[in-house]
Amino acid sequence: MAEMRATFNGSDVSAFLEGCCIDGTLAIGGETLRCPSTSSYLYPGYHTFSVDLELNDGSIVNDTVRWHILSDTEP
Repeated sequence: MAEMRATFNGSDVSAFLEGCCIDGTLAIGGETLRCPSTSSYLYPGYHTFSVDLELNDGSIVNDTVRWHILSDTEP
């Protein structure tokens, strides 16, 4: 079984994501994971999300994304 480690703004969110991730598919092929009810964590400002995934063969894949979320400007 693969093992996942994830951080959001430097805090370990691995257990949280394991409990909420839902598998999905992409129209062009492939797979995606989504986690409903996380929008409350995405407040305006810079956010860094990192994931390390250790696969069954022992190899590790990882990626990091940095978001800049702007304040709502709609009336």
